[in-house]
Amino acid sequence: MRFLKNKIGWAPMWFAAVLLTATVASANDTGDGLQDPLTPVRILMKSGRWSNAETALKRIVTLEIKRDKEIHENEEDVEHVHLDLLEANALMGIIDVQFERHQSGIKRLERVLRERPNKTSLWIYLAQAKASTGDHEGALVALDKCKDLSARLPGWFILKSRSEAELQKMDQAGNTLKDGLVVFPGNLDLLREKCMLMFLMGLYNEAARTAASMFTADSSDFSAFLMMGEALRKVGNFRDSILILEEGVLRFPKETQLKTQLAYVYALDGQHLAAARLFERLTRSGQDLAFETADQYRLAGRYQDALKWNGKVKNGQRRQNQRLAIAISGKLYALACSMAAQLEHCGQVGDNTSYQLAYSCFRHGDFPQSIRFLDRISDPTLASSAQGIRDAISRVM
Repeated sequence: MRFLKNKIGWAPMWFAAVLLTATVASANDTGDGLQDPLTPVRILMKSGRWSNAETALKRIVTLEIKRDKEIHENEEDVEHVHLDLLEANALMGIIDVQFERHQSGIKRLERVLRERPNKTSLWIYLAQAKASTGDHEGALVALDKCKDLSARLPGWFILKSRSEAELQKMDQAGNTLKDGLVVFPGNLDLLREKCMLMFLMGLYNEAARTAASMFTADSSDFSAFLMMGEALRKVGNFRDSILILEEGVLRFPKETQLKTQLAYVYALDGQHLAAARLFERLTRSGQDLAFETADQYRLAGRYQDALKWNGKVKNGQRRQNQRLAIAISGKLYALACSMAAQLEHCGQVGDNTSYQLAYSCFRHGDFPQSIRFLDRISDPTLASSAQGIRDAISRVM
């Protein structure tokens, strides 16, 4: 079952605007009344228009190179701001990280930082790129270079904690988040991250307490309900998990994550019809949950509904195996027997399937076909059950 992921968003570039604000404000002019040609790019990045920023940056660099060449060739004596190519490279490195071109971003940012190691804001982008490529030691080194940013960026603590956790330094990761919450008390991103870390460490009761504090931190965020429900599920308290998730769904009716989680917990609690109906609504809204819908209808004893939704399962092998299970659960033995040829043609008849088909054919009265499938079973754990069918056939025949 697909329960809550280990990560809710990789805190991608939500700190970008914070870092770029000061940069834009200080770089609008060059001190001699001329505008820095890179200012429009910074403004686009600050507003989150990354594709436009990349296009503009490439155009500016191309035009600037062409203009410099013309000035040099014509020996013109004009007032002209030369493009800071190192700064342009830094901005392109940030854009690379935004578009997950991490290796390219690392090369550009490292090149700039070798020349300008005091450009503090670039180190956190380098840290993110290194963490995204699995170089968590390198990410921690980069984060240490920009410690000053921790006073205004909760994301600094989140990046550091995640890299420490990836290096199995769980206690350090927890202390990092604890320090972050001292600087930013009640910060929802830090609380969410702490909750996820508690899940990874198997401290589900602590995760539940952290999730509870998220309710007071921000009543407009659905993740508190999601995490509290998951923490309760992890400790086997399905009923309270359902109550929390149901309240979350009422508060945030458009959040499919809450509904999906609720459907899974309904299933674990044995509320198969409730789970099936919720999975069905989610599937109708575009989620790929037809298999889960069919399975829950099967467990609820609604076999025709199960067959209907089984027909919408995209994976052919999963669809056929599930269809056979539905047919046997619903005592639709004729349907199960009719599937034999197709299953054999697709090469899906192993020992378990052979036993299922042997049993179905026996119940349907096709004894020769049943014996044929019994003869294909080699799994010793099925020997006793298979022999029971043989004995029953012998008595009838």
